[in-house]
Amino acid sequence: ATPEDRSSARRKSGLSEEGPLALFAGDLESDELINRLVRILEGIKGSKLKLIVACRDKTEATPTFKRRLKRLADEAGAGEHLIMMGRVADMPALFDSVDLQIFPSDSLYGKMDLPLVLLEGMGRGVPVLLSELPPLAELLPDGRAGRVIPAEDSKAWAAGMLEFVTDRQLLKKASEAARETVAQEFSREKLGREYDNLYRELE
Repeated sequence: ATPEDRSSARRKSGLSEEGPLALFAGDLESDELINRLVRILEGIKGSKLKLIVACRDKTEATPTFKRRLKRLADEAGAGEHLIMMGRVADMPALFDSVDLQIFPSDSLYGKMDLPLVLLEGMGRGVPVLLSELPPLAELLPDGRAGRVIPAEDSKAWAAGMLEFVTDRQLLKKASEAARETVAQEFSREKLGREYDNLYRELE
């Protein structure tokens, strides 16, 4: 996105037009994940980077987990780096607002497929930092569109996020690679051919 597009998208999303933004969009219902996010936030203290956590209220327990994340971030002195969001009405505008997307989860909670939110973001040029979960590696076949980081290594997550948002050339190349990866590896035509081949093999 151009700087003008970025500013417009941030206004639509109710976000400040200043400073870099990272996004985690996913389920929060794990104490381990919440503690990991707090440690990541601690690792970016002193920078201008902020992390948006976008999580709709999937179950009755979700608001409790969200409050816990906010409280622990505040107690760690990192609350100013956290932006909490619920259900997002305009995800394309949110993707166009952020510099990168992170997925530090160590579980897909029973899902076997790739989180669609990662593909959608990459399709709009958002690089990704991903945990080592096997399905996620498909999104980074050559490592150009982001980076794979061990889920539990919070220092590496913080360092990786800061590297991408401070090295604009790295971010630009990763953004272009993210678009290319989705266009080449996850186009409707390619997925359609793969499904056709699968069905033929099963016949």
